[in-house]
Amino acid sequence: MGDQATKRRDAFRLANELHHDLVTAPTLHTVVQTLFDHSAVPDLDTVRVAVTRMCLFHAVLTLAKWTELYDRYRDTIPAAVADRAKDLRKEIQRRGIVDFRNNVVGHVWDDERHRALTNAEVEQRIIAFVGGGVADFLAWAGDPSLDDDLRRPVFVIEQVRDAFKSSYGFTDSDLNA
Repeated sequence: MGDQATKRRDAFRLANELHHDLVTAPTLHTVVQTLFDHSAVPDLDTVRVAVTRMCLFHAVLTLAKWTELYDRYRDTIPAAVADRAKDLRKEIQRRGIVDFRNNVVGHVWDDERHRALTNAEVEQRIIAFVGGGVADFLAWAGDPSLDDDLRRPVFVIEQVRDAFKSSYGFTDSDLNA
């Protein structure tokens, strides 16, 4: 398989993985919160906050990885979905998700301030890109049961993955190559 064909197959596999990772964040958040509602977990409020952060940070990492996939593989993205892929990258940047990954999720130290961010500063940054709340953000990013907007990340990544499959003749066996 030539270099371009290998690159296309890698992009197909990566888009598939990102799609699955993105669906996992809202699904896990909903399942765990439901379990919490029906159980007596010690220190429940602390654990709820930690699980919410974990799901949010997982979605943030996945969306930031999408920008990297786009940047490295944009020349292989089929034309039918190229504009949607580019628009998603712009939306992720516009929301400050990559900056949040770089300055909060991936590090404890803020290089500009020469210190760790305070809880209030982290919360302010979360509110800046989350909008209505973490559950709403997770639903926007990765809940496939909400089919109200096909420009949402979960659908764009799925469309790109499926376009790789149909445009280049990939099969599910290519996901493990």
